[in-house]
Amino acid sequence: VIEQERIKIQETKQFFEAKELETASQQERIGQEMQMVEEMKERLESEASNNAKQKEEIENEKAANKEALELERTQMQEMKVVMESKVMETLEKQEELERQRIEMEQMKVELKMKLKETSGQQEIIEQERVEIKRMKEDMGESTWN
Repeated sequence: VIEQERIKIQETKQFFEAKELETASQQERIGQEMQMVEEMKERLESEASNNAKQKEEIENEKAANKEALELERTQMQEMKVVMESKVMETLEKQEELERQRIEMEQMKVELKMKLKETSGQQEIIEQERVEIKRMKEDMGESTWN
């Protein structure tokens, strides 16, 4: 009976030693899994940090692009105003040039008329000279001197 009790005790001892080994093995596995979980947590935190930085960079880039676009719009508007102003100036200059051309045409017509008048007067003067010359010849030089 004692021998049987010893065998039972030995079996129980072996059972507990096996359980201890199993528990140690499980604890080691749990430790490894905890380490893996910790590494994953660090990696996820790092990725989250990187994502936050990228998001901030993207937001900054969007803001810069918006500013640049707004500046470009403003510059385009200013250019449009300047161009419209230049177009108006050009139109005004064209109108002034056309007015001056018309005035020049009128002056040209007036000058032609005066030239005709002057030509007519010149002819009359020339006729009078010829007539005076003829009269001189007819009357003789002595009378006129």
